[in-house]
Amino acid sequence: MLLIINVMDGLDVRTYIRMAVSLGFMSAGLVQAEPFVGPMLSIGLGSSSNQVQYDGFVKGDAKERSAAADIEFNYGWSLGQNWNLSAGTAFDLNKRDFSTIAYTWHGAQSVHGKLKQHWSVYIEPGYLVRPDVLVYGKLAYHTAKGEYIDSGAPSGTRNHHGTGVGIGVRYALSNHLELAAELQQVRLSRESANASSGKPKFTEAMLRLGYRF
Repeated sequence: MLLIINVMDGLDVRTYIRMAVSLGFMSAGLVQAEPFVGPMLSIGLGSSSNQVQYDGFVKGDAKERSAAADIEFNYGWSLGQNWNLSAGTAFDLNKRDFSTIAYTWHGAQSVHGKLKQHWSVYIEPGYLVRPDVLVYGKLAYHTAKGEYIDSGAPSGTRNHHGTGVGIGVRYALSNHLELAAELQQVRLSRESANASSGKPKFTEAMLRLGYRF
């Protein structure tokens, strides 16, 4: 103990500060060493296969593939024994297009639909197959606004909601950076407008790059 005190007495204040900062960074590194735990912000890019099923006066399926982009925030917890649980929310950065469907009413008419203001909340139970690789399932609640442009009737929007199920894998590139690949199918509610109704659904394949704080 006397030896330690004598050594410490020989150090100046700046040395104390440098030692404290170094120990702080070492401690922070130990805390952050566990991947897939804590808050994360990510950007996703991918492809979406979109479909809306019309029924009523307008009948048929409108299908189109479009690009998909979103921003996502989640928080992960380690449950022990290699199990992990995440919960989060995602917001689309672009609209999802449906193709135009034709019908006849006082001549040739058409309806074109888009899905906008789409967001979701979800949970993701996962399992670590390696310390840096997490496989997970996803269960989500989705809500979006369908925008329908009809040449033969008043155009407008309808609110849709529904569920999504998916699977994915995350890879920890470092203590902070994570790369994810995910496939999800989303089915939304059927809503009516004029004498017809529409039921959207889509399947998306996404790649996401995230930063874990």
